Amino acid sequence: MGVSLGKKLGDYRPRARIVMDRHVEVVLLNKTRREIFTVVCQNPGIHMREIARIIDMSVVNVRWHLSVMDSMFSKSNIMGKKSVFPLWIPEQYKKCLAVISTEKNREILERMLKKEGKSSYYANKFANAGLITVRRGKARLSLKAKKMVQWFDENKENTADKIMKILAEDGMKPRIKNIGNETLVVSVISVKRRINWELPLIPTQITLIRKYMMPR
Repeated sequence: MGVSLGKKLGDYRPRARIVMDRHVEVVLLNKTRREIFTVVCQNPGIHMREIARIIDMSVVNVRWHLSVMDSMFSKSNIMGKKSVFPLWIPEQYKKCLAVISTEKNREILERMLKKEGKSSYYANKFANAGLITVRRGKARLSLKAKKMVQWFDENKENTADKIMKILAEDGMKPRIKNIGNETLVVSVISVKRRINWELPLIPTQITLIRKYMMPR
């Protein structure tokens, strides 16, 4: 557990007092929206259809929930598709994350890095996103991909702080319960009682890339 980080952040207290009344909706009280928030944090750059697949919901309903949560995310058109990102993702890493935001593309990348499969289409796609370089038909992680992993590792504290700020501004009254190497557990209000909510600090894409940065 990241003890120093937990001690530093403690219970999050926003600088400005948030005034809530019965006419103000706490967006993340809705369980489906909490699921969507978690999925986007876990898979930055994910497409709406992939969100719908993961949470087993129609694209129409996901689109509506995303419209309610609009201020919590940024959206970018990447490679012809609208990708959804947490607010803290740097612009220079969005393409790298979006291109492997689906399970299928992560599996293809992993086979390439294991030298177990080749695909000129996906090799070009990953290379154009800045994720890999290809030499003599062999795929290798790019310097940009390695710097991206470093950025996420070095900014876990900032990521946790920004998550807490979003939850606080929504009126969820978050309290940190535990901070691990890759996750943040917070206590938040719900309809009947406080609940614990586990949120990722390190995306799935970063976990995969880091595995192939290790000496093999």
